Amino acid sequence: MNTSSIAVRCVEAVIDLAMCYVILYVVAGITGHTIVGGGFRLAGAPFVAGLALCLAYYMVLEAMFGATLGKLATNLRVVREHDGGPIGWRASIVRNVLRLVDGLVLYIVGFIAICTNKKRQRLGDMVAGTIVVRRAVEAASVCGTFTKHRQHTVAGGVMARTAFAHFTSALTPAMTAITLFLAMNPAFAQQVQERVPANSSKPEPAGSAEEAYRKGKEFEEKKNYAEAMRWYRTAADRGHVQAQVSVGNLYGNGIGVSKDYAEALRWYRKAADQGNNEAQDDVGTFYLVGWGVPQNYPEALRWLRKAADQENEVAQRNIAIMYLQGLGVPADRAEAIRWFRKAAEKGDDESKQALSQLGTQ
Repeated sequence: MNTSSIAVRCVEAVIDLAMCYVILYVVAGITGHTIVGGGFRLAGAPFVAGLALCLAYYMVLEAMFGATLGKLATNLRVVREHDGGPIGWRASIVRNVLRLVDGLVLYIVGFIAICTNKKRQRLGDMVAGTIVVRRAVEAASVCGTFTKHRQHTVAGGVMARTAFAHFTSALTPAMTAITLFLAMNPAFAQQVQERVPANSSKPEPAGSAEEAYRKGKEFEEKKNYAEAMRWYRTAADRGHVQAQVSVGNLYGNGIGVSKDYAEALRWYRKAADQGNNEAQDDVGTFYLVGWGVPQNYPEALRWLRKAADQENEVAQRNIAIMYLQGLGVPADRAEAIRWFRKAAEKGDDESKQALSQLGTQ
């Protein structure tokens, strides 16, 4: 599972609590509740206002960006538990209002909850249906890696996975100031979010979804990935299946945008729900390896079978690996060989190699 470690969550909490201290200190300064020699003392209405702004800090940043400063610094992201997508305003409000319960007695309630469940969820996460995951996980296998233009392969024998969570070197004063302003002005943040698309210097491209997709392909071939993403997103938002796959590819490979497996999975899922077998294989692979979502073998097999039923050889190969290694299913060499043969018959070289290694034709 790509959930974060307890140690990283503790560091993240300390950073965010430090930000809350700054917010409370600002409120104390404005209301005249600072103490000579340093510190502050809040009570009554100023305390309620400060508490509300602290909650807004969490709610606004997690709803809009999926992460607070503490999560950004520790490479974490809050996502929906069921599909790894952005949590949105409702879930953000629920999980952070319940922070008042999780935070009781110096966060001991939340700490106990995180320590006693495998998904490292506090009470707010359980109620809101959210989970904190590592923002980027690098994974590789013996015969394949996640490379440009959809090369998610889990082939070969023993799958090797590495994961990391690290600190960013520093947070710039400008970023901190902007974030504090957004946290203290949620109404303004909402207005900005609503108005930016309408007032953008680059208006949304016109034309059909197919035309937008072709434009995206042209820009991608020219390696102008920012424009490619803009046109792909236009087509994808209009329901163009292949454009949704392309958006997922760019996010999954970190081309023109920061690598974001959870966002890649969200777009693959849109295309997969429309029956695209390439996207179904992608969704299955993400669940199989644990990219941007907790590892889930039954869910991986469900999506891989959907793709395999449409004669997708990569999905057939991945199913073979699951049976060969006993990933979520009883290890079954004969069944693995059967699936490798299906993929090999379609020309899949890695399946041919696997059959050779297994000593069968």
